[in-house]
Amino acid sequence: MHCPTLSELPNPPTGLTGWPWTVEGARVPDSMEDGTQWPLISIVTPSYNQGEYLEATIRSILLQGYPNLEYVVMDGGSTDDSLAIIRKYSPWLVHWESGPDGGQYAAVQKGFEHSGGDIMAWLNSDDMYFQWTLHRVAELFSALARVRWLSTAMPCQIVAEDGLFTFQQIPDYSRRAFYSQNFTGRSPFITQEACFWRKDLWNETNARFDQKLNYAGDLDLWARFWQKTNLYTVNIPLGMFRYHAGQKTSFMELYKQEARSVLRNYHRPFPIPQVVLCILAFGLKHIRNDINWFEVGAHKLFYSVEKKQWDSEISYRTF
Repeated sequence: MHCPTLSELPNPPTGLTGWPWTVEGARVPDSMEDGTQWPLISIVTPSYNQGEYLEATIRSILLQGYPNLEYVVMDGGSTDDSLAIIRKYSPWLVHWESGPDGGQYAAVQKGFEHSGGDIMAWLNSDDMYFQWTLHRVAELFSALARVRWLSTAMPCQIVAEDGLFTFQQIPDYSRRAFYSQNFTGRSPFITQEACFWRKDLWNETNARFDQKLNYAGDLDLWARFWQKTNLYTVNIPLGMFRYHAGQKTSFMELYKQEARSVLRNYHRPFPIPQVVLCILAFGLKHIRNDINWFEVGAHKLFYSVEKKQWDSEISYRTF
């Protein structure tokens, strides 16, 4: 499906302007510069009684201007106005349903069973994408075959009460830091609303979520991804996380408890301070800059003006 234009979608609620109400993403050409088709991107949105935010989420996906999208909405049997909103946008959904679903991760997994995209992601019903998200994601995956899993190093948070957008530049993610974390202090949380991955990676890591997990199912998936590939990050904001009192992540201590149980299933690196290893690795980088020394380096994407193309490097300014 080619994303609809602003004029094709239902009018926004009265008084709402800007993205994604009265502004749309730039139209992406039907094919890439070499004439090949853009990769099919599959997005799933799980939702339950999130009518206050759901329409903005849906519009932020449909108004991307991207020419090869399939979008699925999985509702858990909402009793608010969510169903009316979903039906309003149903002509542009490849699938939607409403009913008891066993929780967020069960809903996302079932949603993916109704899609077949080359690139996969899920966006919760209180989060949003930026106007450029899908175009940039497709561009990066198409330009670099080695990229199988992508996120941002510039998370964005929306404070629901006042509508403010807060951007934060964060240290880069390394494999060693991920498996070393104990969630007692500052931890390298991977930005779920900005994560995209190739379907073959999903299939290679069992194409499932752990249904026993209520909170940290995303971290369990990331732990399996790290076993197969590196996480690449780009200094472009891709997703907006909405902060409000009713969201699931307000139960952060429960999330941390589940996360600790997940990581106990993996080898824990020897407890050498990350900063020490980064200093050593930075020195060794001058010997071989293609090796991720001690697995403390992060894989960064950047646009090379000289080469006029996207490229990657290993950075040692990490968690």
